[in-house]
Amino acid sequence: MAPMSYSIRRFAAAIGLMFVALTAGCGGGGDGGGSIVVVVPPPAPITALGIVLTRTGPLTVQVDWTDDPYVTDFTVSRDGYVLASNVTSTTLIDHSVIFDQTYCYLVDGYDSRGNLIAQSDPACITVVP
Repeated sequence: MAPMSYSIRRFAAAIGLMFVALTAGCGGGGDGGGSIVVVVPPPAPITALGIVLTRTGPLTVQVDWTDDPYVTDFTVSRDGYVLASNVTSTTLIDHSVIFDQTYCYLVDGYDSRGNLIAQSDPACITVVP
């Protein structure tokens, strides 16, 4: 059978935690039982994506954004709602705009594990006749 600390380390690694210490009744009284200290690593910093909106037709807006080498797919949102997900290119044409409306877009980039690692600032465009 594997030593307890080895099993705890494997469990912590399996669920994405970092094993820090295993103590066995170190001072301060108590019942003498061991305790586990686990530290969750902080989230990776979010990389900024550049975003550009271009009106490409009477009722279309093209959304372009910069790439990130660690992003596997993007999600494009418009006005807080997902417009497209699992996008693997760095451009999207929105064919669902109408005149006299303002639309705000946001692009999120995810790594292969589904973690948000890149994001654009919101960008807005008004479609005028």
